[in-house]
Order: sequence, then structure tokens, then C-alpha cells
Amino acid sequence: MRSALMLLIPLLVGSPTAARRRHARPHPAPTKPAAAPAPMRVTVSPSEMTWSLDELRGGKYLPLVTGARPTATRSDGSSVAWRSIGRSADGHSITLMADDLKLLIVVQWLDAKRLPSAVTLLPVVYARSNGLTLKSVSLLGGARLAGARNASAVLLNGYQGWDASRVAPVTTGTDNLSWWVVAAKGSPHSFLAGYLSSVVGLNSFHAAFDASGSAALTDAEDLRRLSVPARADGAPLDALYLAFGASVNTLLKQYAAAAKVFTNVMDPAPAFQAWPAPSGWCSWYGYYGDIREDDVLANLTAAAAEFGPKALRVIQLDDGFQQAAGDWDVNAKFPHGHRWLTDRIHDRGYRAGLWIAPFAVSAGSTVYRDHPDWLLKGEDGTPAKMWTNAGWGGDVYSLDPSLPAVRSWLWTLFRKATREWGYDYLKIDFLYYPLSPNTLPRGPGTPVEAYRAALKAIRQGAGPKAYILGCGAPIGPTIGLVNGNRIGPDVSTGWPGIKAAARNVAARQWMHNVWWQNDPDALVVRPPLTEGQARAWTASAGLTAGLALATGNLADTPADRAALLHMAIPAAVRPGLRIDDLWTPSAGSDDPPSIWTVPNALPAAPLTVAAVFNWTDATAARDITPATLAGLAPSRRVHVWDAFSGDYLGIVSGRLSTPVEAASARLLAITPDTKRPQLLGTDINLGAGNGCVEGVSWTPKYRALKVRLKLPRVRPFRIAVSVPSGLTLDTLECSSADVERLPSAEGSAMVRISPKGSEILCISRYSKR
Repeated sequence: MRSALMLLIPLLVGSPTAARRRHARPHPAPTKPAAAPAPMRVTVSPSEMTWSLDELRGGKYLPLVTGARPTATRSDGSSVAWRSIGRSADGHSITLMADDLKLLIVVQWLDAKRLPSAVTLLPVVYARSNGLTLKSVSLLGGARLAGARNASAVLLNGYQGWDASRVAPVTTGTDNLSWWVVAAKGSPHSFLAGYLSSVVGLNSFHAAFDASGSAALTDAEDLRRLSVPARADGAPLDALYLAFGASVNTLLKQYAAAAKVFTNVMDPAPAFQAWPAPSGWCSWYGYYGDIREDDVLANLTAAAAEFGPKALRVIQLDDGFQQAAGDWDVNAKFPHGHRWLTDRIHDRGYRAGLWIAPFAVSAGSTVYRDHPDWLLKGEDGTPAKMWTNAGWGGDVYSLDPSLPAVRSWLWTLFRKATREWGYDYLKIDFLYYPLSPNTLPRGPGTPVEAYRAALKAIRQGAGPKAYILGCGAPIGPTIGLVNGNRIGPDVSTGWPGIKAAARNVAARQWMHNVWWQNDPDALVVRPPLTEGQARAWTASAGLTAGLALATGNLADTPADRAALLHMAIPAAVRPGLRIDDLWTPSAGSDDPPSIWTVPNALPAAPLTVAAVFNWTDATAARDITPATLAGLAPSRRVHVWDAFSGDYLGIVSGRLSTPVEAASARLLAITPDTKRPQLLGTDINLGAGNGCVEGVSWTPKYRALKVRLKLPRVRPFRIAVSVPSGLTLDTLECSSADVERLPSAEGSAMVRISPKGSEILCISRYSKR
């Protein structure tokens, strides 16, 4: 990692030697024009021990970051006292000197044409003699972000996957804690501050806004114990990134891409194969710790009958099979063993999944008995207890991932899970354990360095073909090490759990398909949830195009709830989910956003899908402009059809006030009006037929609308078409299917299609009135 940074810095700031070579000439070169002023400049204040950053705008330098005061704390708790601060001649580095420590901050800004107002801070620490250890470092120390004002909303990111993440209204004087990244929507400029890598420390921000909506920002890199050797190249810390721009969503997108690349440069991870976002069944919310071998087999049979392996691809066994935490072979509820079970799953055409909490060790396990020296210790030197769980074997502790013997054991365990037990998909849970507060690894390196080394051992043991899903994982340190990652709390089987999970899904959607595939949690749709609540969770989880796992007893799932699972499994929504009101949160409300849109959801026809939610306990009207949601002019006439209820809301121009039942959602298909018969949508899937509707055509001569479909599985679905004024729908017939006409509003027609095969041609024939 250190050598990677040393190679990276010349590439970012430019090599003087290379520059001389590039400009070398065999003959005297003509006089060069005066160099253009730099787009940014760094200044320092020796009296205040602060640095600032100005940006060139309109021919003069204007403040972007002011009064940044770096600090550092030794592992004994003492603060580092800087003796001096200086700036290099080219303005690309800042140096702070103490009696025993030097902090170098390499400052790199990008060309304004590539990425306006973006700067990267690359810190390196140097010790005058061996034996120096650091507990924390801050580069900003209360810096004022003068380049962004009038902030109205701030993204606060939780520490690990289960922790709450949300966009909150800005309130004056509030100290806002955000882990790994913080962003705020302002006018005319928004800002983002994030760590490009979290491979050394546990990184966070504190942001406080004044009455003008300007932020004071302090970063904190928690190292716990970083040994700084006395050597020429020093010890690099995690890189910090600051960006300012009009669109906060663009800033997040650019940051996510940059962090993925930079993390791999700083700490390369083992390569692994990509999977399509998995769909499947998980045992947890139906059986919890009482899962048995026969339950898995029964749901395997139900999955084959209801879905088939092309739609529902993974059968995953969750917590409850193990002898104890740490002893991951099966207990008496699984008399035939792991391999017998995975063979049955594979024989039916599915992939086999297994849940493991790799760092968890209970007092009832053989690992605890045989290797007490492997346990993570607290600062007092005694084993750090995580919690008590009788189902796991009593008091639960964490393995210390800094120990080579522990990493070797993890490698062996996951090699066994894939090679001997036959699992293809591994959900690794409670990953935050070895980074718990007030603990210290006994091996070399920081806790984060030990954590990443352990996850690499897990990956190398499991092999590159295995799908690894992180859960309960610290966000920043897990980048690059898992295929998928849980990004919200347990949804449970109640409305509060759904709302909390949906809030995280919205706030962390920008991570999806960049750092990993987002796992919103299982698709819980059964009672005691109402149908409306089940619809709301199906939409908020399914529209992300992330993981989609059914749960519970599939054979006992009511037909109306099974229909929701069919709409979400497999994920059939095109990428590009937009949370339209993410950045306009209501003061005093902690509800998730209300309007989620997938533009151009149906390639075969111009159709947008919009989920309109009501998170409250009373029916409420939601005001939307359907054409705007579809990326059209507000006055454009569009058809609006609800794929959940089958209601046709008519042709809308301008704003629409639509009632949404309490604790529920509408799933609106929006398509521009062509003044001729056209497809309004289907309820085959959440994408209104994405991946199934292969062609839509209108033949004026025969007044015939043709819709060609290819279904992933043979099951009934609804389809809606328009009936323009002056025309009558005479017939709607489908090849290889039975058709039943359903009640529908004027201007539309809806039918239920019961297919007999997977390829269907539907023809609607019209006549003039």
C-alpha cells in the first residue's frame, strides 16, 4: 500500500524530471507564453497553523476552503504540537512539523474541464524515530467550506450496513456525524467530502451549519494504533476528497467511482467473478433460528413449482443450522450434513447459499475452548464480549483478525464451505465485530488493516467464483472485497422496519453497482403486513435492481403476496433509479422519500415507472407532474396506469393529485400520449414488462396494436392498452393464452392473460365508433 501511494503521488502532481524530458529540445525553444494561473491555490497561516484553498473564478481567486487546522493524537492520548506549517513552491503540498512527527499533505486538483472544484488530499506521516504510534489524524479541523452556501439538506451516512443513513434538513448549530462521506445540497453550489480510501482508519466527519447554510467541517481518521516507522517513504493515510458543484447527485456518482479506483490502488483486493444481482429464497424471516433440513427441502420444492431456477436462482440457508458460533458444521436439525443438502439444491438447478458470521465465536464452541488466544481483546486486555445469544452457544466474542492463525483458519473454513460443503453463495454477517469500539488487535497494523486482510483471506479461501454478500459491514473498509452488501437494517415483518430499510435504500442507492450490488434485505410480503405495506416494500426494494430474496414459507404465501414476489423476482428493472424528492426532506419527518422513478423502464416502448409512496398512517394526496417524471415537458400529455391496482388514471397534462392509501404505494406506468392505441403497461414485473415486452407496433391499415412478449415463466398477468376517443376496442386476443377482459376506466382496456407458453403475441383490434 505504501509503495502504491508513492507511485501515485508523482502521477497526480506531476514529475519535474518527466516534465523536463517532455519539454527537452535539440535546439533552443521559442519563448513560451506566460503560464496560465493555476485553477486553485493553497495558502497557509503559520500563526494559526491552518491552511486554506482558493479557486480561480472570473479572473480572481475566491475562497473555497478556509481555516483548516490539522491535528494528530498519539496512542497515549497526547496531542501532537505542531511547530511549523509550510507550503511547497508549486502549491501542491503542505508540511506540518512537530518534534517527533512530520505530516505531509499532497494537494491535487483536477482540470476544471474534467471535474470542476474537486481536490484530493493525500496525507503521509513521517516519524523521526521508531516507536511512534498514532491514534487519530484530522486534516480539516473545523475548516469552513466557503465554496458552498445555502445548504438545505445533508446526507448523513451510517457507520455500517445496518446503521441509519438519510438525507436530513439542515438545522443551524446541529453537530451532524456522518461516516466515510458527507454531502450537502446548496445553492448555487453543493459540496461533498469523502474518503477515497478507508484501508487504514475508521473515517468520519462532523459538519455544523451556520445561518447562511455554510458548513464547518472536521474529519477524523481513527487509527487506534498506527505504528509510524522512521523511514524515508513514511506511512500513508487514507486520502480525502472534497468536491463542489451544482448537482449533489453528480458529486456522489463521481465520488463513488473515484473511491472504487483509489481503494484498489491503495490496497488491491483479490479478483472475483461478477454475478448478475442474485434472486432467491432465504430462510431467516420465516424460520429464524428454528430452521430445519426438511424446511429447506419443502421451500426448495415450492420454489421450483412457483418460480423455477431461472427466476429464483439461490436457495440460502440462514442462521440456525450451526452447532455454535465458530463451529459451522451442522447440528442435529440437519442430519444429512451440508454436502447432502447442497447436492439436493444443485440437482434442482439452483445455487446453494449459506449464512456464516465469520468473526463470531461463542463460549460453547470448540474454537473458544481450543484457541482462547485467538479472541479479540479489549483495551483492558480481557476478551471483548460482543453479546449473549443462547442459540449461538452463550456469550459471543470476536476473533482477532490481525493474527495470522485466525486468517489461516478463516481461509480454511471458507475453502471448506465451497469445496467440501458445496456452497456457491456466502452471506458473511456481523462483520463489524473486529472493529468494535475499545478493542485493539494484537497483531501488527490498524484494526481496519487487519479487517481487510481477514476479508481477503475469506475471499481467497472461497475462491473467485463464489458470491460473497457482506452484512453488518463497516461501509468504507469493505469496498472492493464483496460482491454484494447489505445497506440497511433488518426489515423484519413490521411497518417500522420497512420504513427504516427503505430510508437506507434511498440514501445509499448511489453505491449500487459501483462498490457492490446493494442488498436492501429480503422481500418480506406476508401478513401481518397489509397488502399496501407489502406493495411499498416490494417497490422500494425491487426498484433498486439489487438483490431480491424471498423469505418465509413459500408454500403458505397468499396468492396476492406471491404476485408481488413475481413482480420483483428476478430483478427486471433497468438501471437508473432516481429518487426524485431525496434532497427535499420535510422538517420533523423521518419518512423515506415519496417519489422513486425509473426513466425509460421499457426499451420496447417509451415508458417510465414511478413509485409514489405514502409512509403515513392516513390516506394522503400526492402531487406529481407525470410528464416531468418521464423526462418530458410538464405540459406534455401522458397516460398514467397503476400496475399495482390496475387503475387507469387517464391522460394527464401538468400536475396530478393522486390519493395514496395509508402505508402503501402506487406503481405508475407513465407513457406519452400518441393519440393512437398504445401499450399502457403490464404487471409482469416492476419494470412494467421490462425484459418481457419485446416489441410494440401499431398497424393503421388494420387498426391493430401488436405486443410481442417472451415470459421468464408461465403465469397469469395483466396488460393494459389505451382506447383513444373515437375508437372502440373490438377484440384483444393472444396466441398460446387465454384472455379475460377486466373492468377498466374509459380510455383504457385491461385483460388478464393466462399463458400456455412462454412466447405470446397479443393483438388488439379497433374500429371507429
